[in-house]
Amino acid sequence: RLVAAGAYARREVLVESLGGHRIEMLTASRHRGAARARQPALEGLPAPRRRRPRAFPRRSTVFISCRVHPGETPASYMLEGLLDYLASPAAAELLRRYVFQIIPVLNPDGVAMGNHRNDLRGENLNRVYGAATLEAHPSVYAAEAVCRAAHERPGGLRLYLDLHAHSNRRGAFLLGDTAGMEPSQQVAARLYSYALCRRC
Repeated sequence: RLVAAGAYARREVLVESLGGHRIEMLTASRHRGAARARQPALEGLPAPRRRRPRAFPRRSTVFISCRVHPGETPASYMLEGLLDYLASPAAAELLRRYVFQIIPVLNPDGVAMGNHRNDLRGENLNRVYGAATLEAHPSVYAAEAVCRAAHERPGGLRLYLDLHAHSNRRGAFLLGDTAGMEPSQQVAARLYSYALCRRC
C-alpha cells in the first residue's frame, strides 16, 4: 500500500530467529531526499544478502517494533492501522520529515509456538534490552543495532515506539520511563503524550 501511495518502501531480512524465522524490517519514507547510496551494513549483524534500503541523510528516524510479546495480537492491528495511515495522503508530511523503520514481529518463534510472553527458550525478550546477544536474542540485538545506527546518523533517532497490548486494560495508553532524562527531555516526553492524547 505504501508503494501504491507513492512512498518509498523496502523490506529486508535483518537476521533469523533461533527457530529459523525471518526478522524482517520495513523502511518507509518519501522518495524525494533519498540518497543514491544505501544504508551501511548494521554493526554486529550478518552481512545482508540483498542491498540495504536507500539512505535518507537529512531525515530523523522513527523506529517501531511490535509483538515482542507474541500473545499481544492487538498490537498487530495497531501496526496495521499505522501502516494504513502512512499510506494515506494525511501522512505526506510525516514521510517527508522522517524515515520509518518497522519490525512487525520481534518474537516470531513465540508467535509460532503460541506463547503469550516468551520466546523459544522461555525468555521474555522485553527484559533483555541492553544485554541482548546475537546468539541468544537475535531479534532484540538486531533492533538495538538499527536504533544505534539511526542514532549515529545526522538526523538521529527521534522516537522508538514499541507496540503492546494489555490483557485487561481497555483503550490506548502510553508507558514511558523518564528517569535519568534531562528536564527538557522530560518536558518533551510529556508534551508528546499530551499531543497524542489530544489527537486520539
